[in-house]
Amino acid sequence: MQFSELHSRKIFGDTNELEHKLNEVSAQSGKHIDSKAASYLLRDAKALLSKP
Repeated sequence: MQFSELHSRKIFGDTNELEHKLNEVSAQSGKHIDSKAASYLLRDAKALLSKP
């Protein structure tokens, strides 16, 4: 396991947890989370998920 993967798991937990958080952010976009901030969070999280 690479350092970046270990680091990501330490911060975000497993992939399922991160995907769950993505769903929460998406659901709250424009409500409790500013739409622009949500788009940045979603973009960055998706980038982390796409890394090997």
